[in-house]
Amino acid sequence: MKKSTFLVGVLSLVVLSSCKEKDQRFCDCLNAGEELNAFSSKMMTGEVTKEQDAKLQQLMRKKAQVCAPYQKMKGPEMLKKKEGCE
Repeated sequence: MKKSTFLVGVLSLVVLSSCKEKDQRFCDCLNAGEELNAFSSKMMTGEVTKEQDAKLQQLMRKKAQVCAPYQKMKGPEMLKKKEGCE
């Protein structure tokens, strides 16, 4: 009985420690950056229309707003948060 209780406790600890804490706002920031990068890459292939420029400005504002809380975050902390988004 004691062995099985001990094993359950150890397994629970392993499972809980392997879980990444997900910060949805940070994940939204990563997604906004990826969306901006993808759109701006498409724009490099030709002449930019007014609509494309407006969309680019909108995506830049969105990224700036969503990512504002993370502007001063250090690299190692960002990498940990990124793991939770994957």
